[in-house]
Amino acid sequence: MKSDDEYVEIKLNSIRIKNIKNKELKEKANQMSQLNLGIVNMKLKTSKIETLITNIPQELASPTELKKIIREKMANRERI
Repeated sequence: MKSDDEYVEIKLNSIRIKNIKNKELKEKANQMSQLNLGIVNMKLKTSKIETLITNIPQELASPTELKKIIREKMANRERI
């Protein structure tokens, strides 16, 4: 990664697909050439850094927007 928050493309090759244990996921992976993932590093209240990975497309949310969405989800979970 070049920064704390970015989107990455992971090429799916036969070795990576071979390691997928779930049959349905393996079938889907065989139809794909790559995974597009957003990676966000977030500082927690404890000062620890948590790395989160999402499949939300870059067209729908920038890394900054991803952080906002994730923070809102985390806040909602704490209320439950």
